[in-house]
Amino acid sequence: MANDAEAVASDSPLITGCPHIAAATHPNITAGTGTYFREVASAFGLKVSFVDCSKTKLLEAAITPETKRPLALGADICMCSATKYVNGHSDVVMGLVSLNSDSLHSRLRFLQEVLGAVPSPLECYLCNRGLKTLRVRMEKHFENGMAVAQFLESNPRVEKVIYPGMFI
Repeated sequence: MANDAEAVASDSPLITGCPHIAAATHPNITAGTGTYFREVASAFGLKVSFVDCSKTKLLEAAITPETKRPLALGADICMCSATKYVNGHSDVVMGLVSLNSDSLHSRLRFLQEVLGAVPSPLECYLCNRGLKTLRVRMEKHFENGMAVAQFLESNPRVEKVIYPGMFI
């Protein structure tokens, strides 16, 4: 898909028959795909649950494309943003959709072509470039984020630190 919104919008007709959608988010995030699932998906009759990523145990169980394999765990559709983590640079706006079904793939492919939600070859190349460093970037994100959170937690001028992964 050319961007995250197109990925979600073109998937909506496909996922109307899904019994349940699980989305990872944070309670303070009010924009993007989270807003879509909160405000628009109900029009399609979708039941959506949100994994509160500010809670450590829920975060550990959340399905992310880098740390778990949702399709291998039985999911039919996995959507994620390629803009930030997968790409790793600020030169692509793209959403990714992975499917576990040939019939869903055919339907999505049709919608993608009809809606024009097709990334350019350059965007695909740039996103593929970012995949090569995804694992090490994710490891460093977690390490650095935890180091900053622990530093702030030890500072007497900081009243409270809320960081996924910290023992609260």
